[in-house]
Amino acid sequence: MATKLEIINSVLTEVGRTDLVVQARIWFDEVYQTVLSYTDWAFITTRATRACGVGIYKYGLPIDFRKLHVLFVNTGSSDSPKLHEMALADFVGRYPRLESIPNGIPTDFTVYDNNILIAAPPQSNSYVMNLIYTYNPPALVDGDTPVIPDRWLNCLRYGLRAAAYLHLREQEKAKALAEVFGGYLKKMEQDDKDSSDDRITLQPYRRNSGIIPTEYWKNPFIAAVQ
Repeated sequence: MATKLEIINSVLTEVGRTDLVVQARIWFDEVYQTVLSYTDWAFITTRATRACGVGIYKYGLPIDFRKLHVLFVNTGSSDSPKLHEMALADFVGRYPRLESIPNGIPTDFTVYDNNILIAAPPQSNSYVMNLIYTYNPPALVDGDTPVIPDRWLNCLRYGLRAAAYLHLREQEKAKALAEVFGGYLKKMEQDDKDSSDDRITLQPYRRNSGIIPTEYWKNPFIAAVQ
């Protein structure tokens, strides 16, 4: 898979301006972020896990969190619930004093100030919270590869070409390539929707399933502040 710098060099070679690497890094970052923010792509949907604490009802969101899709708590039995999301006002109306609620099996949650609030507070330290969410990929350095699947990398190239020709004041080429870039994004979005069912049908965590990473300290949800 091509790296950031390889994509930049290939485009600059094509437009005949290999001296524009410094500027092209900026163009690449802008195009890359445009693509990543265009929609909540299935390829940037992931799962994070965290052990629950008895009586603890507030859990920090992952540091790369963008949008939540599914939250469930594995209790180690068949009653493991998928939690029901509530608007903050409704949640507070139903649970005005979370600290006074008896511990039990969580059923509801809301998101507030980069935290997940759950009710009822867990009654066991063996419960495992599972969050399926869209994340914000980090910025790339020269040797990094984009998180975008290989089959869609041409979208980055079209956007980068448009930026390069705009810089060179070749308006017609820049406009034509920008239109291709926009059309490519729409096609990517449709393809992504057609293949996004896997995001929704991810199997729940089961002990010894291998889903929880062994290098758990690299998981941002594990490190979230209570």
